[in-house]
Amino acid sequence: MWLLFKVPLPPEKALTRSVLEVQDARRQIAINLPIIDVCNTDYSHILHYGVIVSQSTKAFGNPYRGNSECYQNTIIKNYKSWRDVHDDDEVPPYRATFDDWKQMTDCNTTNSTRSQDIPEYISFIVGQDGYCEDNHPIYCNGYLKPNTEYRVKTFVCASGGCAESMWSQPMKT
Repeated sequence: MWLLFKVPLPPEKALTRSVLEVQDARRQIAINLPIIDVCNTDYSHILHYGVIVSQSTKAFGNPYRGNSECYQNTIIKNYKSWRDVHDDDEVPPYRATFDDWKQMTDCNTTNSTRSQDIPEYISFIVGQDGYCEDNHPIYCNGYLKPNTEYRVKTFVCASGGCAESMWSQPMKT
């Protein structure tokens, strides 16, 4: 017997570059993550969410929508760690956030607060972990290459399944 889960679809809100100042503009990019992407509990309880980064020439394909177990296999197969890809000539998609990552927001509080009090975006700095020292988990948010275009997308996994956003427009370091 097959069970079909209603997977939350990412809304049309785009990931955009933030005006937030970064420590190293040559190797970091500040972006705005739409709250509605990372805190969408319309269909089920959020298990985890995160950020995928790629050099823009390698960012393509349809966003994933499906069950959580298959998505974990998708992550392992398609999204490497920063350590695996940072020296590549063209950086393929990698996961910049670890499994229990939380970006300075409590989605449960956000969803129960009056809508006019909810921030529209949360800021995230791609490249914030620098050289990803050994104390970082397998996935880390390491430096970007200077003078290079990147694209970013988010994913959310809930008890009803997982869904990715579309890739952002290119953003240059």
